[in-house]
Amino acid sequence: LVHYVSGGDTTGMQLFADEKILVRGSIPEGFSSVGCGIRFLADGTPDTTFGANGLRVIDIKEVSGSEALNSLLVLSNGQWIVAATSTEFYFRKYGDFNNFPHITRNGTILSTTGTGSYQWFLESVAIDGAINQSFTATQNGNYTVEITDANGCKGTSAVFILSNLSLNDNSINKKISLYPNPTTGIISISNEDNDTIDKIEIVDVLGKTIATKTENTSQVDISSLSNGMYVFKIYSGENVSIKKIIKQ
Repeated sequence: LVHYVSGGDTTGMQLFADEKILVRGSIPEGFSSVGCGIRFLADGTPDTTFGANGLRVIDIKEVSGSEALNSLLVLSNGQWIVAATSTEFYFRKYGDFNNFPHITRNGTILSTTGTGSYQWFLESVAIDGAINQSFTATQNGNYTVEITDANGCKGTSAVFILSNLSLNDNSINKKISLYPNPTTGIISISNEDNDTIDKIEIVDVLGKTIATKTENTSQVDISSLSNGMYVFKIYSGENVSIKKIIKQ
């Protein structure tokens, strides 16, 4: 068995009590690198509960720059203490933990591994009410889930790209139209069913709500915003539609 990651480096291996094997190291990220681990089952196949193809990014610094996962200590409660080196030495207590979210799909239902409290995200925007271990997706997009354990430690899954959801499963979101997109400022919003749009929230790429509009919701002026991508959360009755807009 050969498991290959382009451009990656290894810093060592570790055998767990359950006979799983962790290969520590780094993978490229832009012009630098970030710490990572690939975990294998006892038979040498990738542990897909650990991450896609067994690979999980373990970004200890959480800032740009090169690093590699050098050491990992598993505590009795299943949490980890990790250390990395680049030009300096970095240490994080409980920087990662074994109870890690990993998304799988069954039809329109997304589920995650791990225990604790849950929050699902679409395009980095928290989905209202999506706080259970499973979530029924109504539209295509980039999904993640965050778990918070009993000690307050958080873990966020890798991005799960949902791109082949049936249009019949996306009927609510289809009824809302935003145009033009891309835009230089004024955006018109229409609802196919002529239902009242109660509220519009504009969210930046960091997931921060930067504007809310509850009146004259048929148009929104974003000419004062910087160029880039924004997410519109459009509330109509009990339905919420999420749309991406590019400001040029």
